[in-house]
Amino acid sequence: MLSGCLKDDEYTPVPVAGLTMVNGFTDDQGLIFYIGQRAVEPLMYRTFAGVNVLEGNRNMMVRSLNSRESLIDTTVTIMDSTYYSSFVFGVSDQPKHFITEDKAVESSLENNEAAIRFFNAAELDGNVSLQIGSQDLEPSFQNRPVDNQVSATEHQDFLAKTSGTFTLTAKDASGNTLATRESVKLEAGGYYTLILLGDPNNDSTPLYIGVIGQAVN
Repeated sequence: MLSGCLKDDEYTPVPVAGLTMVNGFTDDQGLIFYIGQRAVEPLMYRTFAGVNVLEGNRNMMVRSLNSRESLIDTTVTIMDSTYYSSFVFGVSDQPKHFITEDKAVESSLENNEAAIRFFNAAELDGNVSLQIGSQDLEPSFQNRPVDNQVSATEHQDFLAKTSGTFTLTAKDASGNTLATRESVKLEAGGYYTLILLGDPNNDSTPLYIGVIGQAVN
């Protein structure tokens, strides 16, 4: 209401960015993200949510719902009008985190294309490949170890691929199927992160291929 009393030339835009938070942490069913002193609503396992974040150097802390001990405590640099994604995964003894900058592909998408990328955030020792339907295996989706900040930054760019409805298949280095997800619709013009989550040795959190719709700048 107060902004309605200001003249147009007195308005100063607030420099903010967008942040997508992804919970792939297998040792608790929920996480709480803190940006500075601001707590974001609990985020359940295998879900994601987005918030606006003020620009600048921001402390990011993540706790499980069942403990006040910090799993992740780091500082991230946030730039105005930029989109980011924060991925938390791993287990209590070894929580893991990386953050990506989410940018549009350099050339605009064609009418029949979607933009995708792939991360391996599962509790696995070996490498993983992701097959999209009957499409040729994308080299950057092949033989991927569990991602860390370095590899996530290397693979954070989206790739233009044919849109449609597909079966996604994650395979190990020997070609054995680890997980599948059927009838995944990748819409033309959409941006998606495909991510392998879970622990094959935990019946409560088996391997799972997540599909995250993304905003980009």
